[in-house]
Amino acid sequence: MGKSKEFFLIKEILLNSLNKDLRNSVIIDLLEKNIDTIFGEKLKNYLKIEKILNNKIYIICKHQGLVQSFYFNKENILNKIREIFNNNIKINDIIFYFRSINKKSL
Repeated sequence: MGKSKEFFLIKEILLNSLNKDLRNSVIIDLLEKNIDTIFGEKLKNYLKIEKILNNKIYIICKHQGLVQSFYFNKENILNKIREIFNNNIKINDIIFYFRSINKKSL
């Protein structure tokens, strides 16, 4: 075994052992902490990550124009997420939609 023995990072063990809802909550929290890096400092106040379902991130946008802009840049945003988290978070798609954002939820 020696050198060929594989070691798992603690975050991989934790993410794989947590139930799905808790794992998604941890991922949402990590994404929220990096939202300004992913979307930019000025835009972070106009969106909120609502949920993760079937490896898709659902993001609420405060303005309809942002929804369209984000869809045009979806692949760049996905690549940035993968880059920030070194492909440790499995996200296949992002769904952007317009809805009013509660101040309590921010």
